Amino acid sequence: MNVRTALAAALAAGATLFAGACAGGPKHISEITPAVAERLSGAWVLNEAESDDPAQAVPAAGPGRGAVGPGGGRPPGGGMPPGGGIPPGGGMTGRPGAGGGGRPGMGGPGVGRPGGPGPGGSENRAAQQELRRMAMVAPRRVELSLSDSAVVVSYPREGSWLLLFGTDVKRAVSDSVEVTARSDWENGRLVVTRKVSGGGALTETFMPSADGSRLTVAVELATGAPRGGIEFHRVYERERSGLREPAR
Repeated sequence: MNVRTALAAALAAGATLFAGACAGGPKHISEITPAVAERLSGAWVLNEAESDDPAQAVPAAGPGRGAVGPGGGRPPGGGMPPGGGIPPGGGMTGRPGAGGGGRPGMGGPGVGRPGGPGPGGSENRAAQQELRRMAMVAPRRVELSLSDSAVVVSYPREGSWLLLFGTDVKRAVSDSVEVTARSDWENGRLVVTRKVSGGGALTETFMPSADGSRLTVAVELATGAPRGGIEFHRVYERERSGLREPAR
């Protein structure tokens, strides 16, 4: 059984299982037609050259989540302006972003180093490190399997999340860190949010091209810091049959 068939089988089995447990059963979205599901479903490989460098991402307006999606954020493709961070601040340096300029610090308040908002204990540091990994390390390959009531999202380092629309799913990452994932259908787009206990949240809005060959993922990082989160984009190409990129 190939991966796509396995994901579809898991989706069908999970939807049946959760239907009895959730009041009213799974939430069906009438907008998700077979054509829409086909445009989103499948394996996607990162186009690193056209994706933004999160270490140079611009801060979102206001605290918490910024506005990414229709009319918000910045257009995909190319790097972010130099001088950013998560939020801007000292820390590690690395490769230049796609839009020019070196990679400034990934420290700063809230993500990266210990000492962000909240207690500075090991649990808080572990949560911040998990959120930082989710934001800074772009999955080289992502798989999606979509129906009108649920989605299976598969990340290389996390495995598969089976998410009924509007239903929280919790998973322990370690003894001290828990991640809560949720899928929603907003303004005709798939939105997946992963919240790290005590560490903030990462929200991804998946936007396929009209011909289904390209996938832009608008990413919002909410750290809870007074300066707000950051916004950036990742660009994926549909995986060609028989050619697989190494997982990351």
